[in-house]
Amino acid sequence: MTAPTAERTEIGHEHQDATQAAVRRAANEVQQAWREVAPDRPLAAYPSAILPVFVAAITTGQIYAAALAQPFVDEALSGTNESAVASVLPASYSGVTAGGMSLEWLGNALFGWLQDTCGRACPQRTHTRRGCGGH
Repeated sequence: MTAPTAERTEIGHEHQDATQAAVRRAANEVQQAWREVAPDRPLAAYPSAILPVFVAAITTGQIYAAALAQPFVDEALSGTNESAVASVLPASYSGVTAGGMSLEWLGNALFGWLQDTCGRACPQRTHTRRGCGGH
């Protein structure tokens, strides 16, 4: 394989920028879902209003980011024997974390943490947009 060139470095930067934009879009979607939740009942809304958005937004972002990798992979492998068989299958990179857990499992773990944290901090279960009891 040949050494990286300035052009390949530029492709890498473009890929990184586009991937970060996908991450920001997913985060914005989840934040918007939280904004639409009634301020006095955020935990009650989580399973039906937040979790599906969380899973869908991250899954979509993962597929998009993986699809962006093909030009980078093509350029990195050009001139090698691997270039003929190297193909990125974006959907195979979606729905799970890097550690292999499902996004739904991760979202449910987050929900459990929120319940535990807000339960200890706010025994009266008074929630506001600023968090548990406003603190």
